[in-house]
Amino acid sequence: YVHQIKEQQAFLEQYKSAINKTSIVSKTDVEGKITYVNDLFIESSGYTEEELIGKSHSIIRHPDTPTETYSKLWKTISHKKIWQGIIKNRKKNGRSYLVDTTIIPIVNHNDDLQEYISIRKDITKLIEQNTIIQKQYTDRLTGLPNRLKLIHVLESMHNATVTIINIDSFNEINNFYGYGLADKLLIKIANRIKDFTEETHTVYKLPVDEYALLGKNIS
Repeated sequence: YVHQIKEQQAFLEQYKSAINKTSIVSKTDVEGKITYVNDLFIESSGYTEEELIGKSHSIIRHPDTPTETYSKLWKTISHKKIWQGIIKNRKKNGRSYLVDTTIIPIVNHNDDLQEYISIRKDITKLIEQNTIIQKQYTDRLTGLPNRLKLIHVLESMHNATVTIINIDSFNEINNFYGYGLADKLLIKIANRIKDFTEETHTVYKLPVDEYALLGKNIS
């Protein structure tokens, strides 16, 4: 029996070590004061352990994160429910970082709250990469997916119905009215096409004065 207990403790230590090496971990008391931070928390925040212990997590709060987010968070965990979400934090040097956060209320045998454990994953690089990809796939003028995105989508489809819309003599509009007004016209046309076809087609902006309509639900 003693051997089993020691074996279980050894397993728990391994689990703890695995979490500490891959996740940002902290503990707070029921009043929200930090009682424990692991090395990754210190590394990601830029604060020392001494600067963090006894403080609230507001020390790393970023002003971009709405107050309502924290209100819902505390309402959830104070009712002994797990809260999950993405939070934007701020390092000691002022730089921001995004964390996918899970906060778990810990209760005793009487179901009384004892503390909260927060486990976070830094997803800043992932979000930045997705943002870069999204920009590459988006037409800057209209905000529609662009030719590159259309090609990417078509590569994964077995059947597709594509309609190309071309504005006749658009170069004359450019020359006569100027590029500023011509750009506004392209945006307005994009919005009108999208309004009329959004239930049946996805609209793409091709170079210059062309649009593509890709039929949805094509088997």
